[in-house]
Amino acid sequence: MNKPALSNSQWGSGTILSILKNPVYKGELVSGKRRVTSFKNKKMVKNPPDIWIVVEDAHEAIISSQVWDEVQKIIAKNHVGVRRGGSGKVAMFSGVAKCGDCGAKMTFNRKVYKDYTKEYYRCGRYTNKWRTACQPHTILEGVIYSSVIDDIRGFAKLAFSDESQLVSRITDDNMKHSDKLIKQQENLLNKKERRLAEIDLLMQSLFEDKVSGTVPENIFKRMAKKYDDEYVTLADEIKVLRNEMESQKRSENDIASWIYQIKKCLSIETLTHELVVELIDSIEISDVYEVDGEPQQDIKITYRFENLSSKEKRVS
Repeated sequence: MNKPALSNSQWGSGTILSILKNPVYKGELVSGKRRVTSFKNKKMVKNPPDIWIVVEDAHEAIISSQVWDEVQKIIAKNHVGVRRGGSGKVAMFSGVAKCGDCGAKMTFNRKVYKDYTKEYYRCGRYTNKWRTACQPHTILEGVIYSSVIDDIRGFAKLAFSDESQLVSRITDDNMKHSDKLIKQQENLLNKKERRLAEIDLLMQSLFEDKVSGTVPENIFKRMAKKYDDEYVTLADEIKVLRNEMESQKRSENDIASWIYQIKKCLSIETLTHELVVELIDSIEISDVYEVDGEPQQDIKITYRFENLSSKEKRVS
């Protein structure tokens, strides 16, 4: 079946909502919303709002703070795209389930019939853009639920039986010997910082020689520029190196925390939205296709570390 071409020229409800929630329109600038989990793979994860850097009155506001606050209240009251109808609970896989073709978030739907209730997800791009931009990718929540809980239990068993193997699956080849890597980085950092201190002393000595007249002006300018260039280069390299080391340490802490959480899921009976978000980065859902006349779909679960994904599960 030929799929319709994906168009970026149309605004869906998700795009409009993100604009309405953006504080830039009331004159604020926000940074630090995301960080990399590793300086090697540069994968970005979201930071909690309490550590964002917010600069108020950074530029001229388009709307007043009062109007913006009122809009947020309306959104909080009326936006139910990620909630169960009537229950107020966030849908189990909201924000995590994604279309396997266009990458849009899957929207949760609930239909109540006389004898049963149907809870399912559908491609948000297909839903929001009048069904012209993608295919529905419709899948029952229970089908996703069964695949996810089985997968989590499998990783929990692996965490208990062979934690080192699980860590190796999470980390890439360049990070498997992280202790050695950090030691090398520390040695290099110390070397660069010592050289930076040496340049300070050399610059001071050069200036004193200039004042005393033992160094000609042309030589002083040439040497001063040389030391200044080296100083600037070293300072930049030290900054980058420190950021890489901090990123590496954060990544190790993230892995340790994730392993701890997954171990607690060995005998898990039920899933919660909070647990799903804590462990999983995305769940990609393929559109329905046929194998020997039978409808099938693929589910790919990617955990918070991009090197750790389940094999695509075929469900019918």
